[in-house]
This record gives sequence, C-alpha cells and structure tokens, in this order.
Amino acid sequence: MKKYTLNGENLFEALFLTTVKCNAKCIFCCETGTEEDSPIDEMLKYIDPLVNKLGVKIIDMNGGEPLLRNHRNILQLMEKVNLCGARSSISSNIIALKNDFIKEMKPYVRAK
Repeated sequence: MKKYTLNGENLFEALFLTTVKCNAKCIFCCETGTEEDSPIDEMLKYIDPLVNKLGVKIIDMNGGEPLLRNHRNILQLMEKVNLCGARSSISSNIIALKNDFIKEMKPYVRAK
C-alpha cells in the first residue's frame, strides 16, 4: 500500500476538531461554539487512513474544549487510534477534567 507524503515526509500529527464548544471564554477566540459536533461515526472513519495511508503517528483531540464532548465519544476515538497503531493526545484547558475520565482514558494511553 502506497503511503502518501507531504513535502516528501510522512505526516506526523493530525488534529481532530472534536467540538467547538468551550468553557474558557477567551477574549481572542473566534469560535462561536454553536455548531453541531460531527457524528462520531464520521470521525472514526478517518483514523485508519490517517494512520495507515498517511503515516500519522499522533492524533490530537482538540477543539474548542474536547472534554465538553461526550466522554464515550472521546474514548471511542482514542481506542480506534490505539488499535490503528498511533498515539492519541488531548489538547485541553482541563477545566472539565474529572478523575473518572482519567481512569477511563488510561487503557488507551501508551507511555513511550
């Protein structure tokens, strides 16, 4: 299977806009937070091609504030990324981070 490249090198990281909703109210932000979240099934179908065709090594869940999205959805994305052989990360302001979610994420986080 041919790997596609950008400027002769494999892509390293992809950013997933999991939601535009946010709880920080930054004065410089241009997001309105009123758009509907993309369906999880739509998002999941992009992970395998990103990892296995484009060579992406990390998929970052970001937004808005990704932790405002349904936590099951975030875990589904992280699981799929993990199963495809890449790593997932979350760019968050951590205002909405809960200990329970940290425990739920743990199986999908690889230390390396």
